[in-house]
Amino acid sequence: MIRSIRRLLRNIQSSYEKQVLFSLILFSLIILVWTMLFYYIHNQYEDTSITPLEALIFVAETVTTTGYGELLPFSHDYLWIFVLVMMISGVVMFLMLINLFITPVIQNKVHPVPPASLTYPCAGHVVIFGYNPVILEVLEHIHCLGVDIVLIEEDKTKALMETASLPRLVQVIYGRFDEEKTWNSARVSECRYILFCLEDWISAEVILGLSKKTDARIIVITSGHEADQLLPLCGADILVHSRDIVGTLTARHALLATEPDTLEKNPLMQEILHETSSAFGSCRFVRIPVIPGSIAEGRTISSLRFEEDYQFRLIYLLKRGEIILSPPGDMIIDRSMVLFFIGPGAGLFRLISGAFLARAGDENNAIVAGFGDMGSVITRDLQKFGISCISIDSNPQSGADIIGTSRSVLASADDLIGKARFFLAVTHDDRENLFTTLMVRHANPDVCIFSRCLRPELIPRMYEAGADYVVYVPTILAQAVCRMMLYHDAQILHIIGHSLHIAAKQVTCTRPADVGSLRKKTGISILARDRGKEVVFSLSDAEDIRQGDCLYLMGTEVQIQKAIKKLS
Repeated sequence: MIRSIRRLLRNIQSSYEKQVLFSLILFSLIILVWTMLFYYIHNQYEDTSITPLEALIFVAETVTTTGYGELLPFSHDYLWIFVLVMMISGVVMFLMLINLFITPVIQNKVHPVPPASLTYPCAGHVVIFGYNPVILEVLEHIHCLGVDIVLIEEDKTKALMETASLPRLVQVIYGRFDEEKTWNSARVSECRYILFCLEDWISAEVILGLSKKTDARIIVITSGHEADQLLPLCGADILVHSRDIVGTLTARHALLATEPDTLEKNPLMQEILHETSSAFGSCRFVRIPVIPGSIAEGRTISSLRFEEDYQFRLIYLLKRGEIILSPPGDMIIDRSMVLFFIGPGAGLFRLISGAFLARAGDENNAIVAGFGDMGSVITRDLQKFGISCISIDSNPQSGADIIGTSRSVLASADDLIGKARFFLAVTHDDRENLFTTLMVRHANPDVCIFSRCLRPELIPRMYEAGADYVVYVPTILAQAVCRMMLYHDAQILHIIGHSLHIAAKQVTCTRPADVGSLRKKTGISILARDRGKEVVFSLSDAEDIRQGDCLYLMGTEVQIQKAIKKLS
């Protein structure tokens, strides 16, 4: 019996919510018992009788020390003794409640402590180890899907800051990455995905013990290739190489300079198709740059007949950082634009071949400023399909073609800039990338410029300096990671300017509404419907939505959430 009581008390003390519930139940039971006893004793020893309600009111007044005392004075000592006991019990109970409710608030104000456990239970969630700009972008991508996210942080100051600043669906747990207690608090045994964004050796150490505790899919964002063998041995399921993904996605722009008959066989083009694939449905969301000398350059949007001839719909375009939704048909396409399409994946090669390949006869030369992690990968990929590259780096050990700072080298090499068709500013220094972009644009107005940016606030300045396309590494990594996660048969494909989301959703409800009803109730825009590999862009309000359809939607975070709920 004593052992059972001790076990019950330990169970109560293990959770603040249980302590609150226990205190409220105990307080209510005391009021009830005191009311029953007072009702019986009063009617037994006093000349006048009272009702149960009057007994309850008197007990509540006494226990809460309100002390109206309408029934006083009493004629029997038993009642005086009983009322005194009630008063003492009331004071004790209120001291308990003050300690339970008010003391934590005061302590949290004076000496704040980050949470070490979940504030509400969850399952099928994402557990994230580490926090940085990449994780912030990941949160933005999956937050609107209504997925529960648990972020583990072992730095107390960061944990407090993240608890206060992150969206309400993100629960922050303060604890060591390698402690089983922290894993249990995050409920890793019940989660669906685990994402690591730490140093490789820390990730490997944690995964080695964690992988046996969960069946979740473990994704690791890694910065180097030295952990390629170590991390899978420890239990990692997927490795996301930051430099490979960013380098390949940047270099793919130059693919449009290849010949049409080799386009579909090119391994990098196959990788583009894979990177732009949704997890279900046959549609692909793709971004295509307008490179110098391409077929589309100088023509109007309507003259290229994207929907009629290629079955691809133009969603929006980016012109030197400016977002233009539903651009007018008479807008002339130029090399400062990046166009964003949605359409059947099988027609992607035909779209690129028919509208965006470079005209034959143009030379393909590239300058890569920065031969570090990203620049070396970009150079490798460019050279794979015949583009000659000249690399510049200030580090003598880098193996670059020219040693020196990008600005000093380019300032004395006008001929080098004039012959270049592509310029890629991919050093680790945002200022270096900014000013070399400015120099190259001034020296060669026709060159196609890609700039790497590490700080999001500098992205507009990069475009003002003349960049055609700015690579913000965390966004590209987040998109690659989120394509590996699938929740509610839905996926965020793209975010436009941190406000509009483009999502793919497979209809799973048995009796979905029609198109008009979905639009009216959620405010969502339906970009396309994929039914049995038949893609339709323009849907009337009377069109029905069937179970199994794949809808491609565009809207705000709230609108996407509503649509997913309606279609699930």
